[in-house]
Amino acid sequence: MAEVDGAPRPPRLTARGAATRARIVEAASELMYVRGVAATTLDDIMAASGVSKFRLYHHFPDKDALIREIIDRQSNRLLARQQEWLENLDSLRGLERWRDALVQSNGLRNRAYGCPVGSLASELADQSDDARSALAKSFEAGDVTPMRIALDMAIDRIRDYAV
Repeated sequence: MAEVDGAPRPPRLTARGAATRARIVEAASELMYVRGVAATTLDDIMAASGVSKFRLYHHFPDKDALIREIIDRQSNRLLARQQEWLENLDSLRGLERWRDALVQSNGLRNRAYGCPVGSLASELADQSDDARSALAKSFEAGDVTPMRIALDMAIDRIRDYAV
């Protein structure tokens, strides 16, 4: 793998190579989300993604590199979904739609597994400095203003009835 500013950079990929890499990351993300990072082996990932050991190591030199990719993937997906909703928080109805989306996404999988980034953070925060750093960047990228507004509105509403 080439390095830029000391950080590893994945090699350029053909369309087929990119599809293989994506399949590995997708399978590993799902397994680690459901089972946990520690309980997911590279053999599990190879079986779920249908790739050989050679292909897995061609794309990821070790499990830590794959975990860093998963952190980036899960963070980017979560932030992209939230960004769609947050861009429409210009009315009470927009706030209600955001709430509905959050409730629905947490209701999927019968409330099992939790937040995809939070579950990684709870498992990896004490295990790896690289993972902790990547997770911290992920959490710094999220804007808490809409949550603050929603909670303030809920508290104001409760306060109105408490008086």
